[in-house]
Amino acid sequence: CTRPPPRPKDILLLVGSPGSLPRNHFPGAMDAGDGLTAEQLRARIEEQRALQATLTAQGEDALREIGEAEERQRLRRQLDVEETRSSHLGAVLYSRQRRRRSIDRDEAG
Repeated sequence: CTRPPPRPKDILLLVGSPGSLPRNHFPGAMDAGDGLTAEQLRARIEEQRALQATLTAQGEDALREIGEAEERQRLRRQLDVEETRSSHLGAVLYSRQRRRRSIDRDEAG
């Protein structure tokens, strides 16, 4: 699903200090749309609804990406375990081969 990139004014809504809201996003605040016509207000409402749909979709994408990242992390831990086991088995094999060579040279036994 391809989404259009956010418009510059939409991006402004996403930045700022954590927990802060733009001036017109708290109860009783004067809205920048006070001097707009009904048609302009309807257009602004539609813009906000479109932004909300985009943000919702991006939030869902972020959740999916978190799940994928957790799966990659789980697989990396599993790979670590398997590599450790392989390393141990390789060390055991090397030790046994060295012991066999030592026996063949009559250095042990």
